[in-house]
Amino acid sequence: MKWSEAKKKVFKFDRNTVVSAGAGSGKTAALVELYLRLLSGETALEQPLAVDEIVAITFTEKAAAEMKERVRHGVRKRAEQGDSKVDWEKILRNLSSANISTFHSFCSKILRENPVEAGIDPSFTILDDLSSKTELAAAVDQVLESELKTQSEEIRLLLDQFPLSGRGRGKGLREHLVDLHRVRSGSGNDISDIILQVEQWKSAAERQFAGNTELLGSLIPEVQRILQGKELLFHRKLRILPEMCKKNEISLQNMGMPAILCSMQSCIAGNWGKEKPLRDRLSECLTAIDHAFFQVRSSPVIYALLSLLEKLDLAYMKCKEGQGALDF
Repeated sequence: MKWSEAKKKVFKFDRNTVVSAGAGSGKTAALVELYLRLLSGETALEQPLAVDEIVAITFTEKAAAEMKERVRHGVRKRAEQGDSKVDWEKILRNLSSANISTFHSFCSKILRENPVEAGIDPSFTILDDLSSKTELAAAVDQVLESELKTQSEEIRLLLDQFPLSGRGRGKGLREHLVDLHRVRSGSGNDISDIILQVEQWKSAAERQFAGNTELLGSLIPEVQRILQGKELLFHRKLRILPEMCKKNEISLQNMGMPAILCSMQSCIAGNWGKEKPLRDRLSECLTAIDHAFFQVRSSPVIYALLSLLEKLDLAYMKCKEGQGALDF
């Protein structure tokens, strides 16, 4: 078969390579050819690899079975052609144990071969998606019932923000916890890592709030300069802004900040003509203050969610351990 230059670069196998190609472009055929060349030593590695030294991962069992069969066909063809570089008959006999599988199957094999090192039951079962969702839902109910029974500070805070369950009308606390568990599990981050990120995020928001509050104060003299000139249409609303800044405390403790900032944005509406750059700076400044305020004020809710998420992770883990099971 005649291979394109792009595929020849893949076959060289001298670096990590990511290939993006559409359906029918020959991705599987190229991967099978690469597999065969790794077995025969026709890559930059120079030395032939044994079957158990190669791992090929696919997303579905069907794709894995198809690839294994195409590799088997390729090995058999090379054996029939009398290619003497390697013992293709021996390779053909070893192909039944080739590591061509899905991510889940490959990981399951590693865990079954190393249960002690992984700290798991050697005879573990794997929960399918439906069973996993059922057990996770039971763990969520267990955590929420415990929190409601003790009326913890976290549950009281969270129920001020979310309904207990969406019940078909969006998402409630129960659904948010399930989503957070899925995202956190997929990310590989520990709760402690996420809490550290939240603390950094909160500190950055506090700095943003302070910096833009100071900037707003420095822009007010510019506003007063404009108001001292010839009166224009946009001055009518703008005239209120300096007084609002003087009258209202711009701080993270002022729960009326969202309404105040909304009113300030209204003050700077209109066509400013040649003074538009100042209006844009004021608008960006007020928007940054608004975003920073909500980021900082929402942090207690985030900490409460993470606290319940940590309890959910523990409850779900105990549920799986009780059954000697793992999920995907």
